Amino acid sequence: FVLSGMAFRVLTARIRARRKEKNGKRERAAEIRSFAAKKVAECLIRLGPTYVKLGQIASSREELQDSEWAKGLERLQDNVPAFDWTIAEKILENELGYSIDEMFQDFEKTPIAAASLGQVYRCTVRADGP
Repeated sequence: FVLSGMAFRVLTARIRARRKEKNGKRERAAEIRSFAAKKVAECLIRLGPTYVKLGQIASSREELQDSEWAKGLERLQDNVPAFDWTIAEKILENELGYSIDEMFQDFEKTPIAAASLGQVYRCTVRADGP
């Protein structure tokens, strides 16, 4: 559903922008493309890390440089929201093979950084841990 909505948004933005350009309204056409690109970025974030990574790749493509599309997708490079702590906790415990309490003396549940494929947490490893 999200992908079809995103495709529809891109298609309608292209059509509307072309109409505006034909009528000599280049600034309005640029606004339409910019708004659509921001909405596509939001859709990619909702779809998850793999789609965010695809958006990052698209935003750095040479043919998109200095376009409204590159600027709209640019936020995917360094401004991705963190995912929920309960998900991160399950991933960590599964990967480490121990509970957070067994491995760490202190573990801040709010990430200090988030990216498309990971998050960074501040923690202190237990001296007497496994």
